[in-house]
Amino acid sequence: MLDQAQVSQSVWPHLPHQATTAIKEVVAHLAEDVNSNYLLDCLILERGIQSRLSSKAHKPRAAILNQQQRQELVSELLALWSSGAKMAINEQLFWDTVMRRPNEYSALKQRYCKQSVRKGELTI
Repeated sequence: MLDQAQVSQSVWPHLPHQATTAIKEVVAHLAEDVNSNYLLDCLILERGIQSRLSSKAHKPRAAILNQQQRQELVSELLALWSSGAKMAINEQLFWDTVMRRPNEYSALKQRYCKQSVRKGELTI
């Protein structure tokens, strides 16, 4: 593994220019997917699942929120989290996120269902 401490710091700014086109194409999705919005969406999904919002009986058939509505709800939720309410979740925002990120929702739900079964709890 490369020890970053041993590599001159003057080299790091030039590394992106050294990457081949193939490397750039292979990792291009990371710039889009692994960012703060993606991670926030995954956190919203995780907290919603942990709060048992994923029950089919509660799943609304709501339309996806527009950008302004989503930003307002995210701001409110982040304010709650920063004030200490770490498990607070907005149900409308949760379901909007489920519709936007169905693969992540399925993967997280599957993981938490397995954990619940191992602990002897009811599954989600």
